[in-house]
Amino acid sequence: MILRHYLITPNERKEVKPLNFSDRQFKYTLKTGKGKNYYAKELSGDITFIAEDFDLIKSLEEQGYSCNPLYLESFARIDGADKLVYKAILRIVDMQFDLDKCIITSPCKPYTPYRCIESSEDDEINILEKVTARASINLFLGEYEFYESTGTYDVNYNITNNVDYSNHANAALWTDGGAPPSATCFRYWKLVETMGLNTLGELVGSGKSYWVREKYTVPAGSPPPPGYTFIETVGANDVYAKPLMVYHNSYTSEQEPVGEMSRITLTYKYGGLKNGESVIRNAVKLQDALEWFGSYFCDLGIISDFFQMNPENPSSSNYVTGARNQYTKLYLIQKTDVKKPNATQPATRGILRYDYLMESLQTLFDVRYNVTDDQANIQIEHISRFNKTLKLDASVIEGGKWINGQRKFEFISDEMPRRQLYKAMEAKNIDFVGKPIEYYENCTDQGNEEKNNCQNITTDICHVIDEPDEISDDGFVLVACEEYDGKLYLAQTTGVLTSNEVPNNVLAFAQLHQYFHRHRRVRKTGLLNGAHTIFITEKPTKKATDITFPYKDITLFEPDQLVKGALGNGEVKQAVYDIKSDKLQVTLLLTTNDAVDPEVEEIPKTIYLELVMENRRAFTIPYPNPWGLPGPGYDGFYYNIVAYAWSDAAGTIPAYPGGFNILWKNKWYKNSVLEGSDDQVPITIAAHKTVLGIDLWGEYTDTDGNSYEFTYELIPSTNYTII
Repeated sequence: MILRHYLITPNERKEVKPLNFSDRQFKYTLKTGKGKNYYAKELSGDITFIAEDFDLIKSLEEQGYSCNPLYLESFARIDGADKLVYKAILRIVDMQFDLDKCIITSPCKPYTPYRCIESSEDDEINILEKVTARASINLFLGEYEFYESTGTYDVNYNITNNVDYSNHANAALWTDGGAPPSATCFRYWKLVETMGLNTLGELVGSGKSYWVREKYTVPAGSPPPPGYTFIETVGANDVYAKPLMVYHNSYTSEQEPVGEMSRITLTYKYGGLKNGESVIRNAVKLQDALEWFGSYFCDLGIISDFFQMNPENPSSSNYVTGARNQYTKLYLIQKTDVKKPNATQPATRGILRYDYLMESLQTLFDVRYNVTDDQANIQIEHISRFNKTLKLDASVIEGGKWINGQRKFEFISDEMPRRQLYKAMEAKNIDFVGKPIEYYENCTDQGNEEKNNCQNITTDICHVIDEPDEISDDGFVLVACEEYDGKLYLAQTTGVLTSNEVPNNVLAFAQLHQYFHRHRRVRKTGLLNGAHTIFITEKPTKKATDITFPYKDITLFEPDQLVKGALGNGEVKQAVYDIKSDKLQVTLLLTTNDAVDPEVEEIPKTIYLELVMENRRAFTIPYPNPWGLPGPGYDGFYYNIVAYAWSDAAGTIPAYPGGFNILWKNKWYKNSVLEGSDDQVPITIAAHKTVLGIDLWGEYTDTDGNSYEFTYELIPSTNYTII
């Protein structure tokens, strides 16, 4: 390859002739870790300037340009056209001067946007100073409503000692002693029990229940708040409620004597900050923080289809799960704003480093970043988005002679850990602590562990609220939010390991592993959340012997795509291009061909269905009616009937894809007595939300005082579970 070089100085662009540039090599190395997923192209060794080039650079040094960047552009004449094969950045302060021999030796680092990132990625930035926009995050959407049971329940510890009183949602505690019916969405928060020994020596007594729920009021006819159940219409408003989110299953116990009996009060945590507030202020949007870093690095923007940040493909669905995206409203809260709600002012200092932030996002979501081809944006996507296609076939170059006798490989066993550990800055809840992803011992080393850390970030906000003394002041809580009626509130779902509904557990490791950590695993099978799993894709772990072949136009080489060698298509682990000989040497990685254990089956998604009566609207038919029909008049409500399909029973995480059939029917009652029902009606669930019927009768009363009710039911099936 014949090269021409041009040095761009603060004053001019001039052709130069570095002595040993053509004796060097271009090295392509894959950068990984801390969210990286790109190839660095660097020139091996330094370059040397003499004669007129020496005079030019020495003159610049004498004029005070020692710290100004100089740019070296190297062009090759290929097929009649001049092509830029390398651009480097030089600084006089990095050069070595031999004034006796008139020689200057200089490193020749590549000039790319990655240089800007890598030179500043460990800078400690007070992001609360740089990003001025703030948001308020509600711990939950509605407001508290408390209820005291009107009756008592019997206590006999010799019979009912198997009741788990530490569990808010235990079925035995939902209906005892005049508690509200579960349809009204109350959740247990306090027990007051008086007990003692009877004549048989049995521990008996009575207890009273206290309940709490979330309630939300909207104007009649407005869309219902997500996840809430309709209760009643009060004036011009509809009232909805839902069970209170569980913080932890912990409780406090107080005991006092009452005559010969003892009174025990068990009080459960039911949410809220230490000062009773339910709003956390001073939150920074993750997108704003990333965009600040992007502008800090050579004026780069931020794009992401995964997080829907300035997306190239706007969508309400996440392309990994194929369902509703719950990760588009992510916020960073400096931990003292959660720990110390009584502080006179919010936090003003929150140190964040770009490399730590990207390492945390990789650990949580298995995302990576690179710079787009136009060098305008940092792009952050899930590892599955970095698909590779065959772009270079070495087996056809000169009849394949360059790969003859090269059918050799070895396993890179040091990159095959027995288990992969994931850890946040602080976590206590089991779902947030998670479980390691483990592989079977026959191919991995028992003592080899890979550690993945969330640097400076936790997501277990309940732990921060409940035990602030155990939490450091440094770092951030990363939260995922939903939005309704202009309010941001913490997203929650059913825990994968605990089945608890805990705020922000859509960012728990157990949940994230289930959705986003099933690609490019160390082996094809392993344990995920403690369950045998066939992973979706496997990381290449076989290293083929290096192959070297002629390659004329290095500007066409794409190291991030596949190369076909002696053993088939492989990913480039490293490549070296010899400038003088125009030859390319590649090290390829290939996936294994190990058989999958036939007894290990992929974890299927479960379909959950919920039937919802939406758009509740009042109607009145007077008597006599305008149509001249016989019968009384009616006052009541009618609805649209909608089926929602979910992938979890909480109805909060991404929707299950549609395309399956269900059966449903209608029953009608007069004064609570069943009068009849429709035949089963088949319908296809086409999407997350499928309308089953419009303007269907619900409940009403006639002028004679009779009450009527229409109920709509899903018919049970093995294809789905009814919420």
